[in-house]
Amino acid sequence: MLLLETEVIVFKSGSDCKFYVCGTSDENELILLSVLEAVYDAVYSLMKGQVEKRTMLDNLELILLTIDEAVSLWRPCLPTITYVVFSWIMDTSWSWTPTQS
Repeated sequence: MLLLETEVIVFKSGSDCKFYVCGTSDENELILLSVLEAVYDAVYSLMKGQVEKRTMLDNLELILLTIDEAVSLWRPCLPTITYVVFSWIMDTSWSWTPTQS
């Protein structure tokens, strides 16, 4: 966790990617951390453990949908986020497979 001027920043590193969640200094850092963990865990699950730049760029649409769902939910929760993203995949018949780097 970092406190930079008026911002609170929490971060987590993947193999070659870093995830950041920022908020104002009055934000509860535990909530920011909860959002970060939910997003990272959902991305990890969707990418089948391959949280790498190439895989994430190849599946950027899913990553952005995951972030959107995490921010839209009041209490981010991995099963709910993953369910919404997988439902979208099934509804649109969008085929995806994480690529090997």
